[in-house]
Amino acid sequence: MQTADPDRQRVRRVDFGLGLNFAPGGALAGHRLALEWIKPVYQKLDGPQLENDWTITAGWQYAF
Repeated sequence: MQTADPDRQRVRRVDFGLGLNFAPGGALAGHRLALEWIKPVYQKLDGPQLENDWTITAGWQYAF
């Protein structure tokens, strides 16, 4: 018996995001730090789901 109703799992959302990349030179050449902040502008949830208030993503990359 399945308890999840696939017709009540729909999400419509429009997000606004701001991002920043920092790529230093010198001894840290090849490294990159990235930050992104995302805020939903519009959300419509169909079913018992949690809303998204905001999201922060951080990443570090190294290329050699």
